[in-house]
Amino acid sequence: MANKKPSNSGLSDAEARKLEAKKERERAKAAKQKAKDKARRERDAERYRKAAAEARQKAAEERARQQELENDPAYQEKKRREAEKLKERGRKEMEKQRKRSERRAKAAAKSKAKIEAQNKQKQGLSSVERQRRRQNFQEKERRQAQAKQLGKGTHRTRNSVICLVAMLIIAIAAAVMLYPPQDKITMGLDIQGGVSVNLKAKTTDGSAITSEQMGQTQLVISNRVNASGAAAATVQQQGSDSFLVQVPGASENAQAILDTLSSQGVLEFVNVNDIEDETVRSYIQNGLTGMNLNDAGVKYTAFMTGDNVNVVTVDRPQGSGEYAVNLQLDGTGTSEFSNVTRDLVSTHGQIAILLDGVVESAPAVQSAITTGQVQITGNYTLDEANALKTIIESGSLPVEVTIEQASTVGPTLGQRALWSGIVAALIGMALVVVWMLLFYRGLGLLPAVSIFLMSVIYLGLLALLSQVGWFSLTLPGIAGIIVNIGMSADSSILIMECFHEQIREGKSIGTASRSGVHEGIFTSLDADVVTLVSALILYFFAIGDVRGFGLTLALGIICDLVVMALFSGPIMRILGPRTIARHPGFWGIADDVNEGEYVSKEVM
Repeated sequence: MANKKPSNSGLSDAEARKLEAKKERERAKAAKQKAKDKARRERDAERYRKAAAEARQKAAEERARQQELENDPAYQEKKRREAEKLKERGRKEMEKQRKRSERRAKAAAKSKAKIEAQNKQKQGLSSVERQRRRQNFQEKERRQAQAKQLGKGTHRTRNSVICLVAMLIIAIAAAVMLYPPQDKITMGLDIQGGVSVNLKAKTTDGSAITSEQMGQTQLVISNRVNASGAAAATVQQQGSDSFLVQVPGASENAQAILDTLSSQGVLEFVNVNDIEDETVRSYIQNGLTGMNLNDAGVKYTAFMTGDNVNVVTVDRPQGSGEYAVNLQLDGTGTSEFSNVTRDLVSTHGQIAILLDGVVESAPAVQSAITTGQVQITGNYTLDEANALKTIIESGSLPVEVTIEQASTVGPTLGQRALWSGIVAALIGMALVVVWMLLFYRGLGLLPAVSIFLMSVIYLGLLALLSQVGWFSLTLPGIAGIIVNIGMSADSSILIMECFHEQIREGKSIGTASRSGVHEGIFTSLDADVVTLVSALILYFFAIGDVRGFGLTLALGIICDLVVMALFSGPIMRILGPRTIARHPGFWGIADDVNEGEYVSKEVM
């Protein structure tokens, strides 16, 4: 018997119910999806209706606005004037086109008449005469071209010689400014040693310090440091209430520098009779000085301050072994001092001269002083008298400053680092020169001379800036100098490579010495400008020794550009068509010349 396939009717009741349930779920899902689609279509239709209504509303508003403008006489007058201007502009343009067409027609007619006249003249000449005239005309054009080219070459040569003479003058002037280098270039704190001080500022009443007070304090501290004779000293504000003071070369008199910086600088003149403490008054009358009235809590009234002092000098009184500080008062101070001395002359009273509350001296009045000349004595040495002079001249600080940290840097480590940097720079220059001579042969002499000239001018410029107090050499600055040597070599290599490349392309040596050098200089100029911008950003926005690196880097780039413009380019333009072209083997371009000749033949 044959087997029969089972039919759906042969399913069990459980399987039939599962199948029916599955179909029911699918119908429910389809109905739900249909309902969602219907709702979405209704929302889209509603959104379209709203959009259409808004569009109709905007169109109606625009028609109404346009209708309103058309009914506005001012708008109609404006449209009319614009139409007239447009019409007038069109008329002028048509007139211009007509005149241009007339000029072209006249020029064409003139040219035609000239050609016809030349043809008639040629018809009357023999073929031999026409050939002779053609040759004369070609010879004339050739002579004119040669004369023009010779004039250009002479002009270029004259300009190149002028540039070389200017380069020689600048190099000699730089060498004069540089010699001797150890005396002309100011060394920074990290090379020659010195004092580094962190100062903390605060107000007497505990209030917040204003930016104006900080600026005035920085100015007073700078005046004191500069008046003390320190070279290349720096005063930098750090944060809202601190200063960093660096004084190169002041390691031997570090304590005097610290005393000068921390002094408040308040100079006061007090009638001893106005001091309220009788014991202190008696001490002063008996010749005792050096006590601090502020620390002792002694109250007194000053009749004059250091604001009335115009001139401060230091000298040694005749017959005395100590130094004194002489003051010349202004008009108001002279008047006040004269009145007080007149009152005290009869009793030989004393006037106490206080600095930051410390009694420096208390001379007795022997006669009325009406000239405004006052002398402060206190067994001062020359350094102490000069320090007091510096404090009085710079004025008092608007806030109190205290020394948070002070350190003395010895010169031994800095000198060792300096010599290491010099040796590294010399070795780098020597290696660069040797490599250029080996790779470029005779042409390597020109970059070697460029690097030498750049170094002389560079160091001369640094010496000049040091003499005016705008530069001090630091270890980061030495790093900038070494980097500049590499950049100068890079500029020379760019010029040499462009020169070689143009010869290999088939150009003559004279042409390559002009166009190749021009291309090399401008390529190097692009790179130098980018580096110069970076160096200036470091100088203007960085702090501390990083500014020294940025400054030396920027100055080196400027010197490199000067050497390229006044030496590298002119010397190549002078030597290229003559010396280099006669001896290509010595200058290392023989292979380039052969390749250029081959390329020229292939092109032809």
